[in-house]
Amino acid sequence: MAFTHHNTIFCAALALLLVLTAGRAASAASSDKELRVVQTGEVTIGDPVNAFNTVAFDQHKLITHGKYQYTVFWDADRRLRLARRHLATGDVQQIVFPDRISNPTNSHLNAVVGISPGDGRLHLSYDHHNSPLRYRVSQADFITTPPAILSVDQFSDKINFLTEPTVTYPAFFNDGSQNLYFMFRTGSSGNGDWILYRYGAAENTWARQGMVISRAGTYQGSTRRCAYHNDLLFDRNDRLHLAWVFREPGPHRTNHGLYYAYSDDYGATWYNSGGQPIADLGADRPIRVDSEGIRVLDIPQNSWILNQDAMVLDSRDQPHMIMSRSMNVTPHIAETNIHIMHYWRTPDGRWHEQPITDTSSTVGRGEDWTQVIDWRGDVFMDEQDNIYAYFPLEDDVLYVAQAKRSEGWRTWTVYPLTDVDTTLPHYLINQAGQKYDRFRWARDGVLSVPLVVRRDGRNQYVIRDYVLRRPAGGAAEASASQPVSGGRGCSL
Repeated sequence: MAFTHHNTIFCAALALLLVLTAGRAASAASSDKELRVVQTGEVTIGDPVNAFNTVAFDQHKLITHGKYQYTVFWDADRRLRLARRHLATGDVQQIVFPDRISNPTNSHLNAVVGISPGDGRLHLSYDHHNSPLRYRVSQADFITTPPAILSVDQFSDKINFLTEPTVTYPAFFNDGSQNLYFMFRTGSSGNGDWILYRYGAAENTWARQGMVISRAGTYQGSTRRCAYHNDLLFDRNDRLHLAWVFREPGPHRTNHGLYYAYSDDYGATWYNSGGQPIADLGADRPIRVDSEGIRVLDIPQNSWILNQDAMVLDSRDQPHMIMSRSMNVTPHIAETNIHIMHYWRTPDGRWHEQPITDTSSTVGRGEDWTQVIDWRGDVFMDEQDNIYAYFPLEDDVLYVAQAKRSEGWRTWTVYPLTDVDTTLPHYLINQAGQKYDRFRWARDGVLSVPLVVRRDGRNQYVIRDYVLRRPAGGAAEASASQPVSGGRGCSL
């Protein structure tokens, strides 16, 4: 996939959306004193190699444990860096690994972090696009008893613990007991499988759980494909939720459907939304495109539904996705009308969809498929299940769309975020994947977001912090009240 700096589709969408919602947003803020996302600070981490240090499939680009926040990125010399930020003081320490990014223009070659608190290790995976595993792990107690000074010597050499030959889109994630998992695609676009591993902290070893989603099955005459999943999330009862689209061999427009499954035994067996068993990894029976009941919304090919978008769980452990698609089904980009969509499930098992934006304008579009994939942000919920999605649009800034549970998440208010110091330019130079630190949000109620910006003639990798506050006056004015407390925040 590729990303462009400006997306004419969403520029048109924003212009129309703000006209429709500006009056409503201002009146709602002044009358209801709704919570707003407000920036409280920014820390510059370093100079990155390019914009692709934040991408949509970075489930964990930032992780907080104890008093530190950890992140990895490719620096201007194309080397892998680990940065550790002290949350109280803002001090940042970094170490540089000998690993050099294989292709600085390939947006797939992300770097992600994971934690295993059981043995106190930090895990890194990086630089993959149908390539052998690249993975390093810290010494024991690295995050639980942090060293005063960071050193490359505190990490292993590069390790490959897989039986699979290639990796794309690696993702670390944790269950409620903080056990660590690793999932990735082996194979290629339109012809790949998804594999799950589980980490054993007592032995410092990884065990293969099996294939979760297979390329096999038949769909409209096609006999192979690959899945593209949203975030992998355990709920409070350790149910693992998985939502995805399938892509048949061919371009992005072959994506189709919204598919969903869950596991109640840490990924060993899987069920469809109605509770029927559909897969057993131990018996080598993965999920397939023709598995019963997995398609929860019928979205045909040529809908340009975007893969690898964002998901969050509400207080009733129900999944919510923020994705985009064209409501006009067409093979031609110039004929699309891309909408940002909210998809969600209610406890009665029903699935719902609601457009957030109406992008009926077709001004300025050609046939460049990258124009329909520039927007990918992230989504979170507060303790009242009000939902907040953020994404970059025109003016190189982040915008927030938010909706109340009390209104059935049917009415959306949109507004731009601004710097603490408004004299500083934003200049976001990438249009996707600003995945927040879910650990810090759940614990502290602070939204830490990694961004790549251009400032003073150079690229900078920064972390911006946001909280939820009630405006004192107009919609853009933030009060000095304390942020919403952490606690549940969102499910990890």
